Amino acid sequence: MDLIYTTSAPFTAHLLGLRLKRLTGKPWVADFRDPWTGNEYLNFKRLRRPLDRFFEWRCIHHADRVITVSKPLLEDLWRRYPQEPRDKFQMILNGYDEADLAAIPGGLPPDHSSTAQPSRFCTFTYAGSFYQGITPRYFLQALDGLLSRGKLNPQDIRIRFLGQFGAESRERISEFQARHPAVMEVLGYLPHQEAVAAMCLADVLLLFLNKEAGRGVLTQKLFEYLGSGNPILGMLPEGDAAQMIRKARAGIAVSPENVTMIQEAVLRLVQAWQEGTLAGQTDEDYIKQFSRKALAGELAQVFNTLKGVNPC
Repeated sequence: MDLIYTTSAPFTAHLLGLRLKRLTGKPWVADFRDPWTGNEYLNFKRLRRPLDRFFEWRCIHHADRVITVSKPLLEDLWRRYPQEPRDKFQMILNGYDEADLAAIPGGLPPDHSSTAQPSRFCTFTYAGSFYQGITPRYFLQALDGLLSRGKLNPQDIRIRFLGQFGAESRERISEFQARHPAVMEVLGYLPHQEAVAAMCLADVLLLFLNKEAGRGVLTQKLFEYLGSGNPILGMLPEGDAAQMIRKARAGIAVSPENVTMIQEAVLRLVQAWQEGTLAGQTDEDYIKQFSRKALAGELAQVFNTLKGVNPC
């Protein structure tokens, strides 16, 4: 064994890495794909939080390299561990797998296909779940307003939701379907490859983040969306994800709870679809840097550098 590599979550992987480091003295790379003690989605009990902070400190102190997935998360580690050398920390983003997106599929599997026909409708697809404040509420409110006031023709648009949803989201989706039964399809959870097929068939991909999401939150879904080459309607707070969509010329990013902005974005995208100008606007060179092949090369460089490290 030349090197130890651990990735999280679960964060117990890093505790195993720490143990192996102490047993073998080999260089250790600790990869934090999500924040640990700084994670707003983790509900730390009062007695557990100090313990997690202690374990996080020990892992970061003893690791030879600490990797995280965005610049704000990198800067957060710098602030919280100023005693550690800055060059111990490195950013390697999430990415998309080119093999998954190598060919645009001809359609959804037969048991998931329905009345929607991509050639006839502007199809907005969300591949993911609604949870912990990530909600379709404001998007559905915006869409309901456009349809009810006749600003959007129901014959022009289809909404596809793929994933698992909590009770509150299911209720809002059901209410919308009752008012506009021909507009929405809820396909439920699909295996990954089928979800990728649905992304590739979409005219517009929907991305939701709640307003409390940190500016460094870069969901894996964003990179798969970028890799598909399809336009994105991102309803998310200002931050790295919104900036990335704009840099990639990959669509529109609006505030997640601003119904008026969402309505304007939907109308712009549908109009572009009608005019045949919706696709083909992305910056392919910018997006290619997020391929798993390119990112694996960055990780390999870290490994190769550390193989020469003298364990202390």
